[in-house]
Formats: sequence, structure tokens, C-alpha cells
Amino acid sequence: MVMVLEDSMVREIARIGELRKPNEACGILLPYKVKQHQVIELPNRSKTPHDEVMMMGEDIVLELEMLFGDYDKLPEGFAEQLTFWHTHPGGNLGPSTYDLKHRPKLGKSLVVTLSDPPQATWF
Repeated sequence: MVMVLEDSMVREIARIGELRKPNEACGILLPYKVKQHQVIELPNRSKTPHDEVMMMGEDIVLELEMLFGDYDKLPEGFAEQLTFWHTHPGGNLGPSTYDLKHRPKLGKSLVVTLSDPPQATWF
């Protein structure tokens, strides 16, 4: 399955990012809408959230269980199709060295730079 990154998704991530400034916001992007949700915000658990992002597996599982009722009810291959996103509130375009070093092993990664207009970069 190929996910098309729609402008509305980027705008929603940027909207969340603006609310969390000066910290980086983060979350998951579902491969398709589930119960009217596709952009999911997660807590940034980093000790330095203005410089980096840290997502916890427990937060991801909790969100998916709220959508599907049980993690075991996820469609086959769904977890591998997730996109892990975060924002760069300071305007840095594209992934940082830290982002590249700590990208999740499963799924895709996306950074949205909070500029006008917001810029999305897959990595």
C-alpha cells in the first residue's frame, strides 16, 4: 500500500506543532482513516523536547488499542505501514543528524518544518 501525503495531513501536523511550540510535537500517521482519525498526536517523552523527540511504544499501543479495541485486532501489516512524524518548530528543514540516527526501524518517518507553508520531508 502506498500512502499519499495530502496537504490536509501536513496542515494538521503543523497545527499541532504550532500548539506545542517551542517543543517538538510528535505522533503517528495512519495509512488510512480509522474512526475519522489519521493524524494522531503522541506525547513527546524527551527530556529536551525543544531539541528532540522521543515516542514510547506504550503510547503507540494505547492509541491503536483505542482505535481498534485491541492491539491484536490490527489488520495484518498495519503496524509496518505507520508513519512516525514530528515537527521542527525552529524552522530546520529535513531530518537532523539525531533524527536519522534514532528513526524507528519499522514504518516510515516524516518531519514537518513549521514554516509558511509547512514543509514535509520523508526520511
